[in-house]
Amino acid sequence: MKYIVVILSATISSALAVSPPAYIKACELRRPDFDKCALGQAKYAIPFLVKGDKERKVPNMTPLVVPLVELIQDNKWRMGVTNLSIYGFENITVMDVKMNKTNLKFTLDVDNLEASGRYEMNGRLIFLDLEGSGFCFVKFVKGSYTFDGTLTPYENNGKNYLRFGQPRVDYRVKRVHMQFENLLHKQFANTGINPSKILDDNWDMVMEDIDVPFKEVISTIVLDIVSSIMDDIPEKNVFLTM
Repeated sequence: MKYIVVILSATISSALAVSPPAYIKACELRRPDFDKCALGQAKYAIPFLVKGDKERKVPNMTPLVVPLVELIQDNKWRMGVTNLSIYGFENITVMDVKMNKTNLKFTLDVDNLEASGRYEMNGRLIFLDLEGSGFCFVKFVKGSYTFDGTLTPYENNGKNYLRFGQPRVDYRVKRVHMQFENLLHKQFANTGINPSKILDDNWDMVMEDIDVPFKEVISTIVLDIVSSIMDDIPEKNVFLTM
């Protein structure tokens, strides 16, 4: 299947004009406990990042507001969400960080991640032919999200930096709750059956059906945030050398 994912970013890349943030601490690359040091520094930085960083165009993430997300699956299904507000970043726990000069992999756990906005949907999702628009709400319970991306060196104004590549995403969740206002299905018209409840009851099938575009959405959002930080940190301030 072919997918089209459109995201109007919540961040704007900075212009490499500010000093490295004080809350990002470097670790000695040749230390045997480098990954442990990186994990500790990531845990330290998260509370600062969640509050936003105006100098680096990192938005406040309580909540994170994404102006537009649009998902299209061939000619089968389409959903657009405007003013998507994502809550729960302040409760993120960094569980693991593995990093070297060519790769960055990290895992984030969050008990409750909630998203809401105004949606428009039409097409076939799982076994339902759906159409509707209105308020939507999705809650991810006991989620663990792993991001694995490349680090590529580049030079700007005589300094060396690292660019984070579009990360691959793996995730697992205990439960996903979903509500879609005014969601219609011709088969159930005037029957009292709520198509939104069918999606909620069959959340695992829904997530399997939208697995590829869902991963691309969260990958792009995380890429934007990480890149906004790394664009202002010279490589020498990421990896200390003896």
